This record gives sequence, structure tokens and C-alpha cells, in this order.
Amino acid sequence: MATGGKVSMMIFGADIKDYTPIWSSLKRLVNLLGGPPKSLDEEPREFTKDEALAIEKEVMQLPTGKLLKYSKALEYLGKCLKINSFAIPINPTMTFQYFEVGSISFMVGDTSIPKEEARYNHVHAFRFESSNGDLGAFRNTEEYTGTLTREHIWYINDPAKPPFSDLMNRVPMDFYQPKNGSAGFTGVVQDNHSTFLPEYIICWPIKPGCVKAYQHYQYQVPNGEWKDITNAQFTIEKGVRAKDDGNGYVFYFSKKNREYLNPNAFHFEVEYDIGEKPTPFPTKLPKPLRVGEQRKDIRTYGRVLATGQPEQQAQQQSINIGNRLKKAPSANNAVHTIKNMVGDLKTVITDLEAQNTYLRVDNRRLRRENAELRRSDDSDSGSTPANQPDDVIWV
Repeated sequence: MATGGKVSMMIFGADIKDYTPIWSSLKRLVNLLGGPPKSLDEEPREFTKDEALAIEKEVMQLPTGKLLKYSKALEYLGKCLKINSFAIPINPTMTFQYFEVGSISFMVGDTSIPKEEARYNHVHAFRFESSNGDLGAFRNTEEYTGTLTREHIWYINDPAKPPFSDLMNRVPMDFYQPKNGSAGFTGVVQDNHSTFLPEYIICWPIKPGCVKAYQHYQYQVPNGEWKDITNAQFTIEKGVRAKDDGNGYVFYFSKKNREYLNPNAFHFEVEYDIGEKPTPFPTKLPKPLRVGEQRKDIRTYGRVLATGQPEQQAQQQSINIGNRLKKAPSANNAVHTIKNMVGDLKTVITDLEAQNTYLRVDNRRLRRENAELRRSDDSDSGSTPANQPDDVIWV
């Protein structure tokens, strides 16, 4: 976070060589810094936090070519003022994309037991834009390394305790994926959330409960520190709960925005019936064997309670407003409530109009980006990295 600080214009200008304000991408930046030094022995200039934020905003909007050409000078600014010195990800969105079913091998002692359609994968897409409008700032090539992205995931309770079995004791409590980040030059990161057949991983007898984890998307500008992407924090839950009719239990998976950190509404949730206890019961997690993964209609396997699609978020806002009206105890209070909710209604209408446009545009974009998701491992920070076997990743 920007703190302000002192900047020597002589050191800053040494890398730029010609820092006289000119009609170029650096004109506004040099002006924000107070112009070129007035003498060779000028004292460092001091900038407040607000001034540092204005400088940061300008830096993050510079064309990628300028960011690379003047990288040393900009990194010097970054260290002095505690600001970003390169383009960063902005305007993040999360959507559920599709559902996959795959085969795996469970372990009973040292014996591998193949099981078809035993792994469910909920494929999401995390999208973002670049603060300078150029996703080339997120490339990782032989010529340069731009801004990198990754996920930070940590559990707040033990995934190897009820409602799940101790088979899950190899699931890491806190990890980064991938640890050193990856390029995101497509602006799309595939975000996989997989699970195994519920009856193979829950504890028997069945006990209701849930395991909760937090997922924060992060970025790192060149030679900078890892920071959370604004409005890119989510809560993940997997658990066992009673059926609505009270007759038995279901396994569920949900993903939502962390409201106090991420105000952008997102909610995906699905529940699956629990089969009979397997015989023999596994003693180890499945081998990292994924065979024959295929896209399937998720409704064939479970019940989708929230789609993770943008139009549903505005619809839910409308439902919430209706519920508030029903709770108004009198006509006068109802009128007062309606007046107070005019702004909410306008917001819903605006959201629906925006989402209608979004869906038309996104339909074209999805066809293109889904192809990228399949063939671009370089930008896939949601996939299991090569140095982290997928038999210990369970989110």
C-alpha cells in the first residue's frame, strides 16, 4: 500500500536520461513528480500518501513499452513510495464455465482400484483486465517477465476431520498455486474446483458439517511483492448437510465472494447425493490419475442451487427487495421502505441491462477463451502445477 516518501529526481532521471517534460507517455508522470531537478545537488522531494497514489495511478496506465523501457526508474519510484511500478490486474470477474467427470484410482492398502466417473471437476474462469489496457503486460517470455498472478488458498478448519475422513490428511492447510506465479496474458485463468465421489471421502457414520477455505487471487509486478488483487477474494465450502426433507444427507460444494473484501456478488453451489459406503473402503487418497475427463451436464449428477452466472446475481437482488417489502409491518412502513429502496431498484435495472450486454459480448468471447483455456498451460494458474501433485490438492 502506498505510503508516500522521498524521491531523488537525479536518481530517477539517471535511467530516463531525458526527463524534460515532453509530449510522451511520461509527460504527466514527470509533472506529477514536480518536473525535472532544478540543480544537480537538489534534495530528494517528499510526497504524501495521496500524491503517491496519484503517481501510482499514472504509472499503472503507462503503455507496456514505456513500462519496460523505463523499468529501473519506475521500480525506483515503487520502492521509494511503496507503489506499484507496472501494470496490474483490475476489474476481476468470476464465472462458472462447465462441469467435467473423470476416472481415478482409489487406494486400498497398496492395491489400486480404478473407479469410473469418480472425480467431479467444477471449472470456473477468473477474468481480469490490465490497468494499462494491454494484457501484454502479463506475459512471461525470454525478453521480459511482466506482472504475474497466482492463488493463495488456506483452510480455516481441518479438511481431515468430520464430516470428512482422515484420508484427507495430505491436503495442505495453506498453499499458493502456482507458488511462483504464472503469466496471464489472455486475461483468463482457469480455476478448477474438484472433488471425489462423496461416499469415498466422508466419514462413516455420516456426520454433518463443513470445511471452509479462503481463496485470494494475487499479483506481483516485476521485482515487487505479492499483493491481493482488489475484489478477488472468495470463500469455498465443502460439506455434508441434511436433505431438505430431512431424509438422509447430501454433499455440497459452494463458492462465494468474501463480502467484506469483495463486494462483487458471486455464488455457485451444487449438491450431490451420497451413495452407499464403499466396500472395501479406501485407505489412501486416489493416485494422481485422471483418465477420460469429459464435459457433462452437471444436472445429471447433482442439483445446482446457484449458477455462478451474472444474471442470477441481479435476480437475487430483486428477490431480496421483495422479501424486505413482505416484512414491512404496516402500509406506512411499506411506503417508507419503498422510498428507501428506489436506489436499489435502479441498481437492479442497471445491473440487468449491463448483464444483458455482458452476456451478448461474453458469448463471443467465451468461444475464443475456452479454446485458450484448453491449450494455454502457461496462463493456467488454476491448474495443478507440475511440482504439486494433484492427490494433495482438494479445493
